[in-house]
Amino acid sequence: VPLAEVCPDAPPALCALVDRLLSVDPDKRPARDISAAIHEVWRRPWGVPDPPYVGLAALDARRAGYIAGRDADIEDIARSVVGHRSVVLSGPSGCGKSSLATAGVAARIDQDLVAKTDGWRLVTLRPSEGAGVLRAAPPGKGLGPPPDRTGTIVVVDQLEEVLQLGETDRIAFTSALADLAWGDADVEVRGAVLGRDQPVRVIATVRDDLFGRVAALPELRRFPERNLYTVRGVEPNAMVDIVCGPARAAGFALEDGDAVVAEAVRILASDPGALPLVQFALTRWWEERDISARILPQRAWQSIGGIEGALAEAAQALHDGLSPAERAAMRTLLIAMFRPDGTRIRVPEAEVAADDTTRSVLARLVERRLVTRHADTVSESRTAAGPDALRASSPTEVTLEVVHEALGRRWPLLHTWLEETRSERELIHDAGVDATRWQRSGRPADMLWRGARLVAAQRLGARLGEARSFIDAARDVEGRARWTRRGIFGVLAGLAAAVVVVVLSYLASNRERAEAQHALEDLEQQQRQTEEARAEAETARAAAD
Repeated sequence: VPLAEVCPDAPPALCALVDRLLSVDPDKRPARDISAAIHEVWRRPWGVPDPPYVGLAALDARRAGYIAGRDADIEDIARSVVGHRSVVLSGPSGCGKSSLATAGVAARIDQDLVAKTDGWRLVTLRPSEGAGVLRAAPPGKGLGPPPDRTGTIVVVDQLEEVLQLGETDRIAFTSALADLAWGDADVEVRGAVLGRDQPVRVIATVRDDLFGRVAALPELRRFPERNLYTVRGVEPNAMVDIVCGPARAAGFALEDGDAVVAEAVRILASDPGALPLVQFALTRWWEERDISARILPQRAWQSIGGIEGALAEAAQALHDGLSPAERAAMRTLLIAMFRPDGTRIRVPEAEVAADDTTRSVLARLVERRLVTRHADTVSESRTAAGPDALRASSPTEVTLEVVHEALGRRWPLLHTWLEETRSERELIHDAGVDATRWQRSGRPADMLWRGARLVAAQRLGARLGEARSFIDAARDVEGRARWTRRGIFGVLAGLAAAVVVVVLSYLASNRERAEAQHALEDLEQQQRQTEEARAEAETARAAAD
């Protein structure tokens, strides 16, 4: 019976070796090279992947043994993990921290059976998945006696993402992480509880430019500083293994490989974070391999533009082959996966790929390995010797992520798009943060946006995502306030008109009274003049008599 049928989770290279050892045909059993065969399976339990180069994505446990050129780092970090419950890997973006943690250190301590365990299962998570993936164990959700002596390695990748969480989620996540790192309390990880007395190791990765801000979070209780390992660039003498090793393991030769190695050394000397670009270019080179001759031809390396041109060439070639509508969809998709500061972010596929055109473009981006799909709540990969990983208890949500931030820096067209939309993306980010605070505060009206920001946000429409309800509520409140203001203005206008009428009437009546008074005074004067004339006539008559 094939081993894969008995143990479906066993690594394929191990299954193949056992099946060969049990072959009915003696010629198929590796009797003469059994030591080499076992050594190869021990180093690379998952076999030779296709492609052997990883591209821009981080190496995972299934590529154990393929993290070439980093043996010294792996040994040093593994020794730290043996004596400490937690270790933090800090270094520039693109230096290989995630790959070291999963395909390197986690696989190594699983082989070495650290702490007298029967293997180590691997669970990876990121803060951007939400506080629910890592939180304090609910009261009463106990463990009972451990079913085996299998340890658990929890890799918290890109820990700097906690800085983007809302205050409540950030405190919950970092507090649980500190409890797990210090072993102070039971913690729930992806729906399963890890007891404080169980064998646990925590490996966190964080960008060096954000390490200070992360380490200063009080809820972490200074655990990042306890066992810090600084990940530096790849040593030049390791570049031969990185460039040539994977292809040779797959049975292919590199034509003019020395020139490619020299190019990689030159680029990494000026930019230690460019290692993913090297991997991506090598992956593109592998795609252009000559299968019949089993070589990676030098002309193919030139056609993809070498290391610096491969990423932009792949993205631009995809863009040029799209229709105008598809290009617009590609632009919208990629912009949605970047924060205003240029770092990548996961977005729900259901929100950004709602129509057939966008889904078609997305499929091509995934096929070209420029965008990665994540099923955030399904069970994680595990190491070679460990049993099933901890399984999630919540429904699966598919999210999308640009495979590396270098895409936004190295592809000129995308870099231009990001610069053009920076203010809009800042507005979307602010709307999301304020929407979360508004909902947690009971949706008070005084926290809603008003004025120019609200008007600008309304123009963004569906791009607001979950913040749409926040903006809609602000629009409704603003609308009611506008009608209220209009009613008040109407009443005030009516009152003003009435006052004007009263004043005009008052002024008119005053004018009439003044005119009447003047007429009375004229009449009285005429009467006096008449009396004076009568008196003079009387005097004249008397004189005549």
